[in-house]
Amino acid sequence: MDVNLVVNYMDLVPWHFRLLVHTMKVVKSDGSNVEISFMNYVPSQDRVRPSTLQLEFTVPALETMEISIKIRKVLLKWTEHPPDPHHGHSCGPSLVYVDVGNTTHRVYSEPLLIQLMVPDFSMPYNVLCLSCTIMTIGYSAAQALATKRYMFVMKKTLKDKLNIKIDSLKAKLLSVIKKAKTTKTE
Repeated sequence: MDVNLVVNYMDLVPWHFRLLVHTMKVVKSDGSNVEISFMNYVPSQDRVRPSTLQLEFTVPALETMEISIKIRKVLLKWTEHPPDPHHGHSCGPSLVYVDVGNTTHRVYSEPLLIQLMVPDFSMPYNVLCLSCTIMTIGYSAAQALATKRYMFVMKKTLKDKLNIKIDSLKAKLLSVIKKAKTTKTE
């Protein structure tokens, strides 16, 4: 288009990416800086709200612009990582409003995928496996002590075995004799 365009740029950046606003540059294709007519920046609060950045500037006719800003990555707690942390964290698309005549056009940028520092997730897994194994061994030993009966078994000698046989024979003879007496009395 042969008309200067007023561009409103808006971006929401997740709280775990800190915008370094002093490094922001808006440049034309020839490398010269563009004057920003309006800027509103609301910094993020950790785990509460994202950063918001709003800019308004004029793009000259037949010109392209580039906005760049440096970020600082924040360390996340191990519970705040997504299921696949090596994939990266997504930063949603920016929104650009362009006024052309009496109509406003809305254009979205490409979303960003930013790699964060990822801790070694195998260590908590190893600690969990080891502690569960130790608890299982301790619990099974306690359960075995609580449920099993322990008795002393004495080794029987040949004399003890003969005495047991003699005692059982005596009991059988006595029962036979009692039967015989009861049948005689009848």
